[in-house]
Amino acid sequence: MNSDKETELKFLFDPTDWNVLQQSPLVAPSLTSAKHYDLKTIYYDTPDGTLWKEGVALRVRELSGADGVERIQTVKCKLASDVERGEWEVRVPDSTPDLNLISNIPLKPLFSKPKFAEKLAPVFISRVKRIAFLVKEADTEIEVALDTGSIEAGSHFSPLHELELELKQGDPSAMFQLAHRFQAELPLTLSHISKAEHGHLLALDRWLLPSKSSAPELTKDMSSHEAFQVIARTCLHDYMLNLIALEGPDPVEAIHKGRVALRRLRAAFSLFAPILSDEAFPKLKDEVRWIAQRFGTVRDRDVLQMSVFEPASQQDVIPGARILAQLLDKERHAEHNALKNDLRSDRARAFLLDFTLWLEHGSWLSSAPKVTVDDGGTLPKNVSFVSFVREVLQRRQNQILKRGASLVKLPPVSRHELRIAAKKLRYMADFFINVPGVARERGSLQPMLDALEQMQAHLGELHDQDFKTAFLEAEWKKFAEYNAAIFAAGRLSAQDDSQEKTLLRKAVEAYSEFAKAKAF
Repeated sequence: MNSDKETELKFLFDPTDWNVLQQSPLVAPSLTSAKHYDLKTIYYDTPDGTLWKEGVALRVRELSGADGVERIQTVKCKLASDVERGEWEVRVPDSTPDLNLISNIPLKPLFSKPKFAEKLAPVFISRVKRIAFLVKEADTEIEVALDTGSIEAGSHFSPLHELELELKQGDPSAMFQLAHRFQAELPLTLSHISKAEHGHLLALDRWLLPSKSSAPELTKDMSSHEAFQVIARTCLHDYMLNLIALEGPDPVEAIHKGRVALRRLRAAFSLFAPILSDEAFPKLKDEVRWIAQRFGTVRDRDVLQMSVFEPASQQDVIPGARILAQLLDKERHAEHNALKNDLRSDRARAFLLDFTLWLEHGSWLSSAPKVTVDDGGTLPKNVSFVSFVREVLQRRQNQILKRGASLVKLPPVSRHELRIAAKKLRYMADFFINVPGVARERGSLQPMLDALEQMQAHLGELHDQDFKTAFLEAEWKKFAEYNAAIFAAGRLSAQDDSQEKTLLRKAVEAYSEFAKAKAF
């Protein structure tokens, strides 16, 4: 069985841009010599998804082209990098997997389990028309593939439009350079979501649905650089899934989950800041902040619409509440469209490629063996991250304990800052909940995380009240011709003192539980 490591970048494009791609100077000159294939690929797994849970894909692909038909059985598995996968291929006579041909690969024990072959069954099929050609420069050889087609899983169907760059020979930096050229010319969006993942989510009826936060697969013997890479890849993957879900049936929740993915990434930036400083990082950090702020603006509107304006409209107690809700909902939808346009912009698309290049090959990876941390100590590059993370988390815990001790007396701005600190600590600590050595003992992080989540939630509701008032005071002038809407805005902007006292009391109770938690 041929052993190989696949190195590729994949981009999504809108089907309306198909002609634009074919007419591009980067594509058109190669079309006359390009190879055309019809690809039918069957992906196999057990009924309980054994392979999928292990990050493994087993497929048999039928390639029909000018040279006839051939069938290739492929086993793929995740590697550390988002642009690399383990790949083992062998020709087979038909579309049924032959596990006897799986040999001399690290995954062989998985396929050697008793009666494993009997449990395998088709899960989904991809049908693709591929146009492929080679780009050769010096010692580099890169295959460019334009794929159009679909994925089918039972009664579920999903269109597929992708451009792939696969490094056949040479240095990965050349592939990224070519990718930048393509992206500068064409409306392409980088995606680390494989066809296998697309198909499995489709089979589970989860494709185009918002994706909750994933747990990074960390081990205690990783260096700090490796740990950050794993965490950042996880956050980026979650973000990309929710970008796709923006076109699905629940864009409101996709915005929420996408915003969380970006916040988790920014929390990782703060936690690992001592090792991330290179010439590219400041701009990337600013771009993440910009995208997060765009998500935040829309999410804030969604929350107000769902928690304040729509309920008031349905209760029909406040005169003008219905027209106010309608006017604000129209603006909210405009904000949704503006966000989607921003995410399709050259700036947002460039960020995904630039960030992936930096994450996998940036100069921060070859930084000095030791870097200074906040307390003046040093962080060894190739030593486990556990002790460093534990110290940072404990220091942040102590800061929140100090700031929250006078919670009932804090002004709204300081309460909001405390909430942000609590949220950031929760995101940071949650990365390491399953890593031995970070917490005092197994399970001791969870009580702290639970208390932080409650404190964050109650402080968040207090902030929403303050934000609602400021928002309506800024918006009411837009409705000058709607007197009833202005009246409703005035009524809804009023603060509920009794609710504020209740939320503050609950926040204090959560803080008390946080103070009791002995996490470290």
